[in-house]
Amino acid sequence: METSSMRDTDDATDMVSRIKADNKQAEAELVERYDRSVMSVIRREVGATTVADDLYQETFRIVLEKIRRGEVREPKSLSGFVCSVARNLVIEYFAMTLRLFLTMSDIKLIRGNEII
Repeated sequence: METSSMRDTDDATDMVSRIKADNKQAEAELVERYDRSVMSVIRREVGATTVADDLYQETFRIVLEKIRRGEVREPKSLSGFVCSVARNLVIEYFAMTLRLFLTMSDIKLIRGNEII
């Protein structure tokens, strides 16, 4: 008896194969299938901002690139892979923001010979 999770696994494996074969329809299916999950992961941490939209786009760019290069080792776990890419991008975003903040707080304003 075939369950829906078995069907999803087979569908994900087939989708990965078709994307590797440069099937644009499969790429559109990937975005459609994981659209809500990815946006949910991102918006939970970032909120509904243009940053969330940028991270959303970047998630799918990276996922498609990794699939095309054969870097998805477990196609049957595609859902987890896609969501982990989104989570990692959120983490990178906050790490970059923190680094920028710390760098900016270290900058001293200099007027003439006087440090402000």
